Amino acid sequence: MNFKEIATSKIPAYGIVEAQIHALAPDMLIDRTAYEFDREIYRFVLVYRQNKIKNLDLAQNLLEDLRDNPKSQNSVYPRELIANLNRKIVEAVNTVPLSRTMTAEQAMIGLEGKLSPAQGDAWLKDSRGEFDEEVKNLWE
Repeated sequence: MNFKEIATSKIPAYGIVEAQIHALAPDMLIDRTAYEFDREIYRFVLVYRQNKIKNLDLAQNLLEDLRDNPKSQNSVYPRELIANLNRKIVEAVNTVPLSRTMTAEQAMIGLEGKLSPAQGDAWLKDSRGEFDEEVKNLWE
């Protein structure tokens, strides 16, 4: 998948999705949005509880239907669309969270001066594990 970041103003029914996320998971925020052109999928990157990340992927046709079919007391279809959206939000919220990635520099903040040079060398050797500086050819 090749998602490209996209402005929220370009997403059909963004306001509806945002309102439903807030209604179902008030502590969750939309951190950023992206679009995958080949599959016509919008990704909402959600952040909550100590920076846990969830990806909510929604099809373009669902979002366009939500935009084009406003809620009506007489129509079942908009209610079915909202129910479908709610199911997808709940599925995303209930999946195992992805942790935000952290650089080695961020992980080491506050450790300056707490390790002796020998301990620092041992940590560096241990952190590399079985890896070396060489890039492997995956096709061999």
